Amino acid sequence: MQKYNNYEDKEWTNKEELLAAIKTQDIHFQYVSNDLRNDKEIVMAAAQQSIWVLEYASDELKDDKELVIMEVKKWGDVLQYASDRLRNDKEVVLAAVEHNGIALQFVSDELRNDKEVVITAVQQDGLALQYVSDELKYNKDVVLAAVKEYVYSLQYASDKSKNDKDIVLIAVQKDGFALQCASDELRKDKEFILQAIAIDIDACQFFLLEGYRTFDEIRDKEGEEFLFSCWNNTNFEIRFQVANHPNFLPTLGQIKIGLKDWYGEVRNIYQLRKDEWLAKIEEIKLKNSTRF
Repeated sequence: MQKYNNYEDKEWTNKEELLAAIKTQDIHFQYVSNDLRNDKEIVMAAAQQSIWVLEYASDELKDDKELVIMEVKKWGDVLQYASDRLRNDKEVVLAAVEHNGIALQFVSDELRNDKEVVITAVQQDGLALQYVSDELKYNKDVVLAAVKEYVYSLQYASDKSKNDKDIVLIAVQKDGFALQCASDELRKDKEFILQAIAIDIDACQFFLLEGYRTFDEIRDKEGEEFLFSCWNNTNFEIRFQVANHPNFLPTLGQIKIGLKDWYGEVRNIYQLRKDEWLAKIEEIKLKNSTRF
């Protein structure tokens, strides 16, 4: 469609002329007279060509359910220009959040607390969780629906939900980095951390052991098994101590990653110990394949 550029700041006052122009021009509706902004035939025709006509429609037409539903089905965010009454109309709101879950931010407080509306929104876009009522941010079904759509929506859940092992593990299954959104309590829970790391090794970057800087400190406090489970921790000193420990035996995949480690001292250890580790791995494979 040719852009509106032939009538600089022209105010449209003639209905027939405007209806004809709408068919060929992208009309800037802010230049339409107030009388024509209240003409449903004009606004409906213009709405077929532009999703933002409702912004400049009259207050009366912003309260017209037929017009508003037609618009929000094309672009949910248009709901922001609807009347307060229609932003509290469940049929209108569902049509909007089905298209764009983030439109939940323009919904009445009452419907932000409606479970059907909220789940519809977060299933379309998990980030809509930030606009959910405080009450439903505690609802496990709602939070799970959001996390399944977008794992990092967990950051907008209630503290209780961030401390729910089921919810957090589902997030970690989709992306280990999601552990950073969990509660401090879970990120300090040794048993839970090992569960998370078993699902996705990336989770080990977000356990809370800020007070530990060396292998000896973690080993003495948590034990070698826990430390070795966290071999890929972003703290380079821990990675260095783990790689340098005589009892550490990485997998083939871990060796490949270690040889590309961004920190030179860690990378050097992997390069120096690679042949030793590969020999041990072959020895273990040979023992396991021996039949008696």
